[in-house]
Amino acid sequence: MTLQLYNYIDYISCGDENIPSKPHPDNIFNICDKLNIETKSTIVVGDTLHDITMSKNADCKLSVGISGGAGSYDDLINNADLVINDLNKLPKILEKYAYA
Repeated sequence: MTLQLYNYIDYISCGDENIPSKPHPDNIFNICDKLNIETKSTIVVGDTLHDITMSKNADCKLSVGISGGAGSYDDLINNADLVINDLNKLPKILEKYAYA
């Protein structure tokens, strides 16, 4: 199954890059700088508290927690702006919030 997310993703960063680890916000700052965008227009999707905290530390527009991954549901529900348990819901969320 393909989620067809290519239209929504401008950049992907991996943990092997030479930047401080999550939840430090430098990763998001670096990506936003490369794309010439503000963090306040950025949506971060992640499955751990570190992902969500990194998003909050960078003052991003929206943090979306994906339950069922490496993180705990309680951490996500208590910290993320939105939590979904089905990746098939992600395109609709991105469509709703990306241009809002």
